[in-house]
Amino acid sequence: MLHLFCYYKRYFFAGLLSASLSCSPAQAQAIDDTVTIMERVRDTMASISDYSCMFSKHELVGDRIFLEDNIILKVKRPDHFYLKWTKGTNKNRVAIYVEGRNNNKILLHLNGLLGLLPLHIDPAGKEAFKENRHSITEADFVAIADRFLTNCRRGLTDPECVLRVRTLKDPDTLELEGVFPREKGYYAHIVSMTVDSRTWLPTGLVCYGWDNEFLEEYHFDDIKINPGLTESAFERDW
Repeated sequence: MLHLFCYYKRYFFAGLLSASLSCSPAQAQAIDDTVTIMERVRDTMASISDYSCMFSKHELVGDRIFLEDNIILKVKRPDHFYLKWTKGTNKNRVAIYVEGRNNNKILLHLNGLLGLLPLHIDPAGKEAFKENRHSITEADFVAIADRFLTNCRRGLTDPECVLRVRTLKDPDTLELEGVFPREKGYYAHIVSMTVDSRTWLPTGLVCYGWDNEFLEEYHFDDIKINPGLTESAFERDW
């Protein structure tokens, strides 16, 4: 399993963000305290009404790690989600969820002969979690980052919690890491989030459990903020 952990670390720190928001690199690099970083990330995320990106997710489900890369992700608030797999065994799979449509079910299009008829999946049901740790409504960097930032904010007043910031080899990428104590209601033991300090958007997150086992990793590339996605972007396209 160790070689998998090393792979995740290399992968996690490899990506760069392309987005429309910016601030001066000199100003960004001067900010290295956790509170300011958390506030800037949250302020930036609050300005987002819709976005698209290339999404990768690696998750431990049961005793198996599911590796899914190069997923087109589109999100529009409130409660519009579109995912299309572009590579691997799930290539051309599409999952769409829009609250109020399809009896509040996920519309799932599989590839091959299995895709002749779309499936309707309960987003909170067992079928939806066979290969996923979270609901489709959490396939969103705002939801993913907010869960971590909420834990960090709690940790600011917890003497057993360690929060630290590092600048990575890419000078425009910061890593905010939290080490949380067990049995206090925190989400995970070790969580690291990378943030582009030019845009204050999260670019990735990785979590380890209470025995330092890998739990999940998410990465967001080619982010396009507020492109004006319409309802047609969340219609079936097969």
